[in-house]
Amino acid sequence: DDIAAAWVDAGNYTNDPIIGSSFPVSAQPAAQEQAPRVSVDAQTGATAVIFSYADGIEDWSRPALAWLNHDPHATPHVLRPVQALPERPFVSLGPRIHLWGGQPHFLAGYTRRWGASAEADRDAWLLAASRAGVALPIIMQ
Repeated sequence: DDIAAAWVDAGNYTNDPIIGSSFPVSAQPAAQEQAPRVSVDAQTGATAVIFSYADGIEDWSRPALAWLNHDPHATPHVLRPVQALPERPFVSLGPRIHLWGGQPHFLAGYTRRWGASAEADRDAWLLAASRAGVALPIIMQ
């Protein structure tokens, strides 16, 4: 399974509201990418896609995140490579993301299902995260 995206002109009421053509967000040859959700920062245009990602069919899934270029005509369409959380012994279900206007932090959440059975225990997890991809140390004297 792969994830693709397309920009849609919300003001275009014709049969062809797509801007440009569709493009891959995550299309690893063996990976299983599913359940994408998008959030857009209305002030900056920053656009994030969160989804469930597994390296292969038999692997546990986990949340993954990709950042898109907010200009539908610009390339590359994906600004940062897919960032997946480390694999753990659970299945991640229904990931969600919410960006706040002009703020550097965002919330992401998902459900952990402990085991492959549909009756397996489920827990909700909420992640507080930052748009900055690099953590810098604070040096004090």
